[in-house]
Amino acid sequence: GGERAGRDVKYLVTGAAGFIGSHLAEALVDRGHEVVGVDAFSGHYPPADKWSNLSGLLARPGFELHRLDLATAAVEPLLAGAAAVFHLAARPGVRTSFGPGFAGYLHDNVLATQRLLEGCVRARVPRLVVASSSSVYGDAPSYPVTEESRTRPVSPYGVTKLAAEHLCQAYAGLAGPPMAVAVLRYFTVYGPRQRPDM
Repeated sequence: GGERAGRDVKYLVTGAAGFIGSHLAEALVDRGHEVVGVDAFSGHYPPADKWSNLSGLLARPGFELHRLDLATAAVEPLLAGAAAVFHLAARPGVRTSFGPGFAGYLHDNVLATQRLLEGCVRARVPRLVVASSSSVYGDAPSYPVTEESRTRPVSPYGVTKLAAEHLCQAYAGLAGPPMAVAVLRYFTVYGPRQRPDM
């Protein structure tokens, strides 16, 4: 509620070339909104697949794409005037988060989130929606889990996703007025454009 009608409502979608991000960006543009898409095109799966995910968006008015790394790039200019940020960018995968690959998970899931949050606070973004993971629960003693279920990740990936959740809550109170944060803990999402390794 309270959002203006028409293309003057701006949203930023990180991970816009990914499976969920590309669908979300399309849905927002279909509704007449302005979408700023951000993606690093990192090597989780072939860049050609990500470009294919964007094939229905790139030529459409109301969509602009920025190829950048949230952990190193200046994001604040992209956030100016955004009604909300949908943070879907992350390094996926449980098995590959063990061993030397962990540094990439810290970079993509923790540092990138922290830097995005710094920009959100400075730009006074009012709403943030964050994609998390069922991996934050680890081996739950019973199913289905609820929002009140204990978080106890058993993989480095799950640890980074839970850390990102906590960072979002920590930064929410820094903005004035406070930034509303919603965390979505996805389980196994599937459908058109899903990750090719799934």
